[in-house]
Amino acid sequence: DYSVRLIGASGNNVFFEKELDEIGAADSSDNIFAVSAYCPIHNLENADAAYEWQFNGINDWHTQKIDIKNGKAEFSPLNGQLNELEKQLSSKLKNQFIEYLNSLRLRNPDGDYLTLNKIGEGNFLDLTKKFLIKSAQTEIEKGNELNNPNFLDIRNGKVVSLKWKAYLRYITRMKKVPAFDDLGLNNPENDLFGDIKIKAKHFTEIGQKYSEKTAKKADPELVTAINPLNYLNNQSNSLIAKHWRIRHGAADRDTSFAVPIILATTLQNMNLDIDFFMPWAKPHSGDYDLIDLFDWIDSLVKEK
Repeated sequence: DYSVRLIGASGNNVFFEKELDEIGAADSSDNIFAVSAYCPIHNLENADAAYEWQFNGINDWHTQKIDIKNGKAEFSPLNGQLNELEKQLSSKLKNQFIEYLNSLRLRNPDGDYLTLNKIGEGNFLDLTKKFLIKSAQTEIEKGNELNNPNFLDIRNGKVVSLKWKAYLRYITRMKKVPAFDDLGLNNPENDLFGDIKIKAKHFTEIGQKYSEKTAKKADPELVTAINPLNYLNNQSNSLIAKHWRIRHGAADRDTSFAVPIILATTLQNMNLDIDFFMPWAKPHSGDYDLIDLFDWIDSLVKEK
């Protein structure tokens, strides 16, 4: 669901007025006070690149096949290996992400610009690992044991460091290349950009260039319009929610960790109220900490 963070970032934006009028929406403000977002997949035009920055060099993928039988979903393991073209595209996309991340000029809490060098390392990677280390430390302090912590250096009950590649191999790659703009137009993200005549479209240059089918490319204006970061970086056109609670599981393989971290850091750099955490061992899921969520909502309402 891409709508939660988009709505929170694009309040009263004129881009949507025509479509809202066409469906008979009430002529009223759509300002949002606060946003709760679980596993926020967004920023689709850069999501493939972010995924390969994270998983480049890990060529085996592990997902699930879903079959519907008698109205019920049945899941079975589905595994594979990247082919040679996918490996090449993985490296291309990784390099794209490095350039993209450096162009954002995001700052860490110390005020330093977040960057990556040509091999994809730097203080942005360090920040990503800090979030994961904090997640593991929180789990330890709850009295819970960590499974297979060979990727963690734990001393006297404190998580000192995390081995990045070892951790990624532990949680495993889930998706082929590209992760979102599928070359065969088979992903839900391709359908997202479809219309009444064309079911699915590509939305990146690489997806279009290497497409396995004759395909149309999505309207760039639409691709831009559904990315909340574009509103956050152009604040004059939208009213943005002032309070954000974002949760992204530390074992979530559906999108790169970079995607929610960029969103959270952008909001933080705007001096908005941001509560961001990566719960340990949580996959792509939500609503697992409702008591904490309700407490957060209560605190905002009382302040208001």
